[in-house]
Amino acid sequence: MTRWLAVLAALTLVATGVGMFWWVRGSSGSALGSAPPYTHMHCPECFLELPYNAVNSFKPCPHCGSSGPKMVPTVGRRGEELTGGVGVVGRWLAGATITLVVVQAGLYAWLVYARWRRVAAEEASKQPLVCRCPFCNRKIGYPPNKVGAGTICPRCKTSFMLPAVGIALQQ
Repeated sequence: MTRWLAVLAALTLVATGVGMFWWVRGSSGSALGSAPPYTHMHCPECFLELPYNAVNSFKPCPHCGSSGPKMVPTVGRRGEELTGGVGVVGRWLAGATITLVVVQAGLYAWLVYARWRRVAAEEASKQPLVCRCPFCNRKIGYPPNKVGAGTICPRCKTSFMLPAVGIALQQ
């Protein structure tokens, strides 16, 4: 079962890597996608915004003066959201990655639970059993591997068989 967990972890890493590559590459096929044309220029200091003009880009801000910061070309108006977003393949890869992570978490929780049950069963099998002598009624403790063996009562010195069903001694 641990092997399946390792396979799912590898699949998650592959899906995440492919998703990151797809996101960085963009849907157009060029590195980092194709940049949309500039539409505006703004001043980072006074936030003056002007329509984009290739001649005036990277020149000082007309409002701040010649010693002011240079105008920065941007796509869209200041504070405006860009259109586009995540495509179908990106959403599919994100969904696949989230599904793999959830499956891994469930599998890991199941493995922890199964280990806990196995350890509890081993501990229960190691607990000593207790029975009473059929003649003098004295309590006698014995390990589970002695079930069905003959024993002698230390008090009345009679022999009897240790029963398979005893009372588990609580410690």
